Amino acid sequence: MKPQANISKSVSRGFRVLELFHERRQPMTAAQIQHALRIPQPSVRVLLREMVGIGYLAYAMPTKTYFPTARVRHLGDWLGKTILLPDPLVALVDSLASELQETCTLSTATQGHVEVLYVRRATHALAMQVATGMGGPLWRSTAGRALLAAFDDRQLAAFFDQLDPRSGPRSRQQREQIQQQIRQIRSQGYFAGYDVLLKGVGSVCIPVPAQAAGVMLVLTLSGGKDRIRPREKALIRSMRQRLRETLDDIIRVQ
Repeated sequence: MKPQANISKSVSRGFRVLELFHERRQPMTAAQIQHALRIPQPSVRVLLREMVGIGYLAYAMPTKTYFPTARVRHLGDWLGKTILLPDPLVALVDSLASELQETCTLSTATQGHVEVLYVRRATHALAMQVATGMGGPLWRSTAGRALLAAFDDRQLAAFFDQLDPRSGPRSRQQREQIQQQIRQIRSQGYFAGYDVLLKGVGSVCIPVPAQAAGVMLVLTLSGGKDRIRPREKALIRSMRQRLRETLDDIIRVQ
């Protein structure tokens, strides 16, 4: 009977963690979760590690916070169409996709991969087809490299050191090139990439300040590189201006 009791306790605690996120709608550290639910420290760390392992929680290394993944949304309608995204950010994605006629997304980092949290596809026949929950390795995608720009050099080195050699950069030279690219993203505040993850695709990415949603986010506009490249500077200007306006709106209501 004892093993069954332990299983039941773990299941109960797992749902209590999800309910806590539903209530607070913000990323939390292990200590915050432990304090709110009054779970022993060793138990809460094991529980959170297991929930990350099965894909229902994500862990943000720079802030040491946990938050639900898009996968949680499929557990019930009470989460609505987004998990942690403020309404102004959702409206921003919708309006940019409509105005610029390219697919626009908000993504975050989950277990070494990009995860699309919200997407609005452009309506024309050649629009990029992206779905919520999609993504790719952080180091290989434009959105992922923009997210990695939030890491300091020590965290970035640790990230690459932990990659499986079979799925990481093919050579030390490639790794150094990517790290240099990430440092450049930090300084210029955006990243425009072409043929990075998919051949023929161009993407413009702008990191979203963490205070907007309490979690690392990147705003991305994607489409055929023949459409993105000629408009790169204009797209960046539009995205930056609209993002600034949206952040002002979020700050006013906080």
